Amino acid sequence: MIGSCVAALAARAGRAGSPERGVAAMLSVAVMALLMMTTLVAVGAGQVVAARHTAAAAADLGALAGAADGLGPGSCVAAVDVVRANGAEPVSCQLIGADVVVTAVTPTEPVLGVSWRLESTARAGPSRG
Repeated sequence: MIGSCVAALAARAGRAGSPERGVAAMLSVAVMALLMMTTLVAVGAGQVVAARHTAAAAADLGALAGAADGLGPGSCVAAVDVVRANGAEPVSCQLIGADVVVTAVTPTEPVLGVSWRLESTARAGPSRG
């Protein structure tokens, strides 16, 4: 029974002028295009997540370095050095009371012509316990 169904399908596919000729090729092209777009979206999302984590880690470590250096003019110098060493660009560093507040930004690589700049702010200072 299965053999007769396969033979009937093969005979039908071989008919000249059939409206279904080439449908498999077009369907394959559509599926490949969908897979490529899905891959590009996944790569873009991965870059955004990685850049956000890089900015957050750089800001956190920069604030900790500034707070560990003491509350003086050297605090922001230490914070900026640590932010740059961790792959981000410093946006601002402020001494607010006994705290060091650092903002860092990390850009993403462009995907389909779109890129993002992800920013993170961290605060560090003495324990208030």
